[in-house]
Amino acid sequence: MKSLKHICTVLLLVTFGVVSGIPGYMNYAEAGMAPVPGQLVPFGGMVLLNWPCTCSVPPGFALVVGPPTPTSAVFAPAYSRLYMHYMPFMGAWVLGQEEPGDCYYYVGKFCVWFPSKGLIYHIGTSIPGADLIDV
Repeated sequence: MKSLKHICTVLLLVTFGVVSGIPGYMNYAEAGMAPVPGQLVPFGGMVLLNWPCTCSVPPGFALVVGPPTPTSAVFAPAYSRLYMHYMPFMGAWVLGQEEPGDCYYYVGKFCVWFPSKGLIYHIGTSIPGADLIDV
């Protein structure tokens, strides 16, 4: 009984570590996960919509970014590198690069594709609503 409790505890901690995004801080080039040069596509604009990608691997959420360089790409905390101000939410201005990737979400028992162009490799953000601040 004690060994079963130990195994369950270890599995829970490993699962929490993977889901919480701890691998997001590793060096991608050393891990062999760096994107192929030429595959990264730049984007930038205000985040218009966030959509959860509950059926994708790695899990994350799709960001629909408006002009001047619009896109629809997946932010995956376990993969995407996030820079200041660490807020990829609606209303924030973002700038980054994406590579090919998809977003799927659950509808009942099935996975449905959300129209997205890629997986965000790295992204920097402003504070949501920063364009409304009178300086």
